[in-house]
Amino acid sequence: MQVETKKHTKLRRLSILHVDDDPTYLHSFSGEMAREDCDIVSVCSMSAARRAFQDRTFDLILMDADLGQLYDGVDAAVELSRISGTPVVFLSVHTEDMVLKRAEQVEPLAYLYKGSGPAVIRASLRMLCRRLDEISVRLNSLPGDPMDDHQLRLMELRHRTLNSFAVLNGLIEGELAADKESRNDERLQKVRGWVQSAYELHAILHASPDKQVLLRQFLQRLTRSFEGLLSFPIRVTVADILIEDNLAMTMGVIVSELILNANKHAFGGLQRPENLLEICAESADGELLLSVTDNGHRQFQLSEVGRRRSGSGMEIISSLLRILNGQIQVEPRFPGNCVLIRLPLDA
Repeated sequence: MQVETKKHTKLRRLSILHVDDDPTYLHSFSGEMAREDCDIVSVCSMSAARRAFQDRTFDLILMDADLGQLYDGVDAAVELSRISGTPVVFLSVHTEDMVLKRAEQVEPLAYLYKGSGPAVIRASLRMLCRRLDEISVRLNSLPGDPMDDHQLRLMELRHRTLNSFAVLNGLIEGELAADKESRNDERLQKVRGWVQSAYELHAILHASPDKQVLLRQFLQRLTRSFEGLLSFPIRVTVADILIEDNLAMTMGVIVSELILNANKHAFGGLQRPENLLEICAESADGELLLSVTDNGHRQFQLSEVGRRRSGSGMEIISSLLRILNGQIQVEPRFPGNCVLIRLPLDA
């Protein structure tokens, strides 16, 4: 039986109005979309979006769910669709239930997450492009919940922080994609890991009023961001542990370094079907116990890796753990290695 496969479809001739209150992100995204040969108009206010429809029509509205204090992104999508009949795709950093439920009732074509990266967003838009003629959009107006000035300012600050990390990560991914064979890859991967850990942490904090983070959720989001960049899958087995946001930030850097260290020293970039990295964590007697175990074909010692050059991954980890009064050890496995970390939860 022969299966028909569709060719890669660019967004050629598709006209898009992109509405986002962050000019930096608009510029970065427009650069990423240039390779798709689509016609994209970027505006950073609702008034500019209205003016854009006075001059022309668009095939698609790409809308941020939060346009700052002056206008709500969901309400903006409702208004623009009503006056133009144009379908909407949300592109946002927001993942909290309140925003998602409101967006769902608008019935957009899709809700895309900025943190998924430019390549995934472009692929998603290409898929939507092939379906545009088959989908009709029905819109319902949704009254927004009133918020005081303090809440608005806090949400605006968090929103802009998330956008900044999304822009940084997009720029780094662009460099990696353009220079895969370069020796700079390793350093860019490290920086990407640090930025991504900060991004995922702020995304969780943005959706929660607390300063505590569920470690399992944080590590699952962080490790998913490495998919497609490594020669092995990552399995996360973590108990229900709440940690403070400042400790989560440090743990994000440590785990990112351990992932990249395993890629370089344990697996050596070698592609094998059985490759696996497992991250486990539990709490006991006021301590956090973290293990990162690989089944790589190469074994290493903590002292060897840490002394290869100043600023290496294990050296950074050891330095951070000294500040947190934590401990680290590396045990050989057959095959592979197990990095064990122990630190107080009140660090």
